[in-house]
This record gives sequence, structure tokens and C-alpha cells, in this order.
Amino acid sequence: MRIHAIIISFLLLSLSENLQAQDTLSTEYTDQHSYQLYLEGNWNQLIQFGNKAIENGVDFTYLRLRLGYAAVQNKNYSEALKHYQHILNKDKYNETARYYVWYCREYLNQSEAAIYNVRYFSKETVQKEKLSKYKIKSIGIESSFKTTDNSNRGNSFYNRINLNAQLGWRFTMNQSAVLFNQTINEKFLTLVQRNDSIAIKQKEYYNLITFNIDHHLQLKAAYHYLYTPNNNIIYRNHVSMLGMKYLGNHLNVQGSILLGKISDTGFKQYEIQADYYPSGNLNFYTSSNISFREYAGDHQINMKQIVGLKVNKKLWLEGNVTIGKFSNRAENDGLYIYNAIDPNLAKAGLSIYYAPMKQLLLQIGVLTEKRELFYTNYIFNQHSINGGITWKF
Repeated sequence: MRIHAIIISFLLLSLSENLQAQDTLSTEYTDQHSYQLYLEGNWNQLIQFGNKAIENGVDFTYLRLRLGYAAVQNKNYSEALKHYQHILNKDKYNETARYYVWYCREYLNQSEAAIYNVRYFSKETVQKEKLSKYKIKSIGIESSFKTTDNSNRGNSFYNRINLNAQLGWRFTMNQSAVLFNQTINEKFLTLVQRNDSIAIKQKEYYNLITFNIDHHLQLKAAYHYLYTPNNNIIYRNHVSMLGMKYLGNHLNVQGSILLGKISDTGFKQYEIQADYYPSGNLNFYTSSNISFREYAGDHQINMKQIVGLKVNKKLWLEGNVTIGKFSNRAENDGLYIYNAIDPNLAKAGLSIYYAPMKQLLLQIGVLTEKRELFYTNYIFNQHSINGGITWKF
């Protein structure tokens, strides 16, 4: 029996050594073959081979770096992020991974998240990419002309100027100043003097601060002030927003809460938003937003869906639709606040974005809204033409 036990132990030891040797050989072969495919620029075969190796338990930093680079060459930035962030979860100081996470976030139009990684760059890399810790990121203007088929609602004009600044490798600040003008006739606003000609000259200020906690998490805080005169009655509206955003690979998710006062009435809005990049780039993307709102004892639920499509290297189309009745609703991290007295029943639009050069972005779009006249069941339509110019530094 003792001899049998010794023989069995010897066989088990030999088998264990053979398995270890096979694993070592497998790792060595994976390293050599993946490197050869990398040198040849055979990106699709490299991705297929590397993913298969990882499925079989062979996983190391150089393999992930090669797979990430292959995905970048295929313009699948979300897939590349998966490999680079896997490296950073084990070694947060890996500069190659940091560089390409920055690179991918930029190409996914997530520059606020991208800058966090620059703090790990060498001075040489920062200088080579001409990056600055503090700078004006962009300036822009947006204008909108709105007209209705209701004679009691005059044409309206919306104008916004925007300044986006970077305040270090963690912070960005986005500020806007807004002017909105419209003249309306509303007999039910009995407290307003000359209510047959109410001149609304609304002035607004907006400030959004984004703080990068790490390469996955962002904390957002915003404040929106609206000065709204209605002839003899003036409203000073305040809305604040606090949100947390998780940046994944193909999917980003944000939850936020907005609190404040609109027309001297308490306002609460809770929302969750998900941005999805199925192809790992901006060739096709979606953004889905669900919000729940409390205002003046009323509860409203809305869903907004955005779908974007890249037409060519410089041109994008983006469609949007908002479902559900709403009034006093906030959108885009509290940047836009719909505080008109006429409830909105449905909203849909189409925008075209054109980037003739890296620094310049042009926008033009149309928007159609179905509205319910204040204090009645009468339905009317409002149509808008929107335009914008953004210069990036």
C-alpha cells in the first residue's frame, strides 16, 4: 500500500508539473503570436486570438495593451476602454493605458472625463499633446426662433452664450448666459397688468461644475437662475442639480436630482439617464432619459430618447423625442428649463451637426412641440428653428 501511495503521489506531482509547463508555454506562445500579429497590423486576427486566450485564462498586461491598440485602430473605442481599464484596475500608474483611455474618451465626446487621466502623463507627453491644466475649452452661441399657430402667443427668441473652462485635471466649469423674449396675451392671468400684452424678457444664468472622482465616476453640481418679469409681476427662479455619473465602456449611466423654485412654487425632479455606444464610437449612439417630477401637487413622468447617427467624417444627424405631458421640466443637467405657462404634450426634433475642422462645430435643427393652452383644453403647435456655433480651443 505504501508503494502504491508513493507511485500515485509521484504521478500527481508529474501531472501538476506538466500542467504548469503547458500553461507557461501557452502564455509564451500567446505573447509571441499576439506580438507578431501586432507588428503585422493584423488587428482583426489579433482581437480574435487575444479574446480567445483570455477566455482560456491567459491574461497579461502586454496582451491587453495590444488588444486595446487593435480596437483603437478599428475605431472601436469602447472595446479599447475595456482592455485599458482592466490594466488600470491593477496598475493605476500605467501611462500607456492612461494615454489611450484619455484618447478614447476624447473620441467618444467625453472630454470632461478624459482629462482626469492626464494627471498621470509624463511632462513629455503633456507637452507633445499640447495639453494645459487650466484653459478655456470652448466658447459658443446658440439661438432659436419659435413661432406658433396661436394668435395669443407671439414669436419668441432664445439666445445663449456659453463658456466652458478646464480648472485642473479633475474640474471643468460650464457657464451660460441666456436671454429669452416673448409677448403673450393671456386673459386668465388676472393679476398681471395689461395681460393682453405681457412682455416676457427672461434673463438666465447657468453654471455646471463636473468633478472627476476617478476614471469611472463623475460628480456633477449645477445652479440655474431665471429672472422672469411678467409686466408688474416678477419671478426669481432658482434650480439646483446634483448628479453622479458612471462611465463604463459601451454604457454610461447617470442619476440626478433637481430641486428649487419655479414661479414661487417648490420644484423637484428625479431622473436617470443612460448613454449607449453599441459600435464603440459615434457612428451610432443613443441616450435615454426617464424623469419623475413633482410641482404644485402634480406628478409627471417623462421619457426622452435621443438617437445619433454619423453620416460621414464631419457630419452627424441627431433625432430626439419626449413622451408625456410636462411643464416646468429641466433638461441637460438643468441647462434648459421649460417654464412656459402652457403645458407641453409632446416634443420631437432633428439636429444636424457639422464639424468642418477640429476646432469648429456648427449646428442647425428643427423642433416641433404640441402644447395645451393655459387653463383650457385647446391644443396648438409651436415650431422652432435652432442654430449654434462652438469654437474649441
